[in-house]
Amino acid sequence: MRDNKLSLENVTALILASGDAERLSSLNLGGPKCLIEFNGVPFIKYLMHWLYSQGIERFVITTKEKHFLSMEEFINRYAPLNTILVTEKTAVNTARSAFAGLKAVSTSTTLLIVADSIFDVDLKEMYVSHKNHDALATALVSDREGLPDYPVLVSADNKCFTMYNHRLVDQNFRSASTTGLYFVDTMALMKAINLSDTEINKEPMERLLPRVYAFWYTDTYYDFGTPANLEWLQKHPEFIRSRYGYLHINK
Repeated sequence: MRDNKLSLENVTALILASGDAERLSSLNLGGPKCLIEFNGVPFIKYLMHWLYSQGIERFVITTKEKHFLSMEEFINRYAPLNTILVTEKTAVNTARSAFAGLKAVSTSTTLLIVADSIFDVDLKEMYVSHKNHDALATALVSDREGLPDYPVLVSADNKCFTMYNHRLVDQNFRSASTTGLYFVDTMALMKAINLSDTEINKEPMERLLPRVYAFWYTDTYYDFGTPANLEWLQKHPEFIRSRYGYLHINK
């Protein structure tokens, strides 16, 4: 019998796509990074297809005001019906973008995900772990080399702490890095975000401790936010399909 409480149909995917792509500024993209095409397909369509194929049917996407028309055109052409576009006049950081997007979420649980990365994780398994821990946030983490420097400490029972929690230095922890994908309690995270925060993975997560857990990721993680990584992915677009599959999103 299907457990509807653990169905991803009860989760909204909040895709953070408001960034200025500062690391790609030399390329003069002229549009949002998530709309870069690979084999003629905008990246965010691959991402939404992957989320949809795992059972998520509700989407909120954040974007900057100057990119509203191009993102609206994408949504009208490609996105599932249950997609909401949230516009920010100024995208300051991921904490502000997450807060803006969370206000449009109607489900109690949100899958928070960045719009320039490629994962291959079983979201249902991660969601079950999130619920079984009664967590306020569950972060996808990895200890592979070459990940962005968003450090965390993970205990033997998978509790997740930041490197800056000095009260824990005498305990046995495993070092890891977050990857930009989280299951979160929607209201708890909204209450945890302050306007002075810098990034979603830093101050807001600190305030949700100790109910923050890690979900270990051992497969390939790829971020195309740098010129070198983007150039490689443009030469090897099959890598996206190998992770996100063939496209069949229909309205």
